[in-house]
Amino acid sequence: MARTDDDIITQIKELIEEQVKPAVAGHGGTIEFTSYTDGHLLLELGGACSGCAGSTATLRQGVEQMIKHFVPEVTTVDAEDGVSDVQPYYNDFDMNDYSRFEPSHDYHDHDVDMIATDKNDGAV
Repeated sequence: MARTDDDIITQIKELIEEQVKPAVAGHGGTIEFTSYTDGHLLLELGGACSGCAGSTATLRQGVEQMIKHFVPEVTTVDAEDGVSDVQPYYNDFDMNDYSRFEPSHDYHDHDVDMIATDKNDGAV
């Protein structure tokens, strides 16, 4: 007996909630179920995922493969960018915030031996 679309959608939503969302949220993103029709699943990517080039790889190699594995009725998975409040540019960049990263020595006036060291063992 073939499963109904309601059964398929329920399983898709459970996979997204339990498996996909926690992983995507760990990178500042969100993912939402949008629709399922005749084997085609549409998702919405938001947060840090919205507009991110890496989200395509995550969608194709992670989300799509997992959903197709557990829900064989899904034949295609696509996503559209949702709303994002993540600012990908540094418009409010203030160099004073990074003053603690300034070198403590004037490297132009001293010869510096560029040997990598391990603080426990000395030279590497």
